[in-house]
Amino acid sequence: MGKGYKPSLELKLVGADFEIFCDRCLVRGWWLNPFAAELGSNYDVTVRLQAASNEVWSKIIALLKSKYPCRKIA
Repeated sequence: MGKGYKPSLELKLVGADFEIFCDRCLVRGWWLNPFAAELGSNYDVTVRLQAASNEVWSKIIALLKSKYPCRKIA
């Protein structure tokens, strides 16, 4: 999980061969602008993935990377 204000958004997707957990963290602007929470660009999203196989894991990671800028943190 990132540092910053934690709004109440959590999402968990569960399938036969995988489990994805997402949450978001307000990381930009909250200490200077009380309205920073209104803008989605001020948030980072943390995605945790558990998959039954490397193939399933690779497919999900490829999908996420094709849509969003990603970096591995753990």
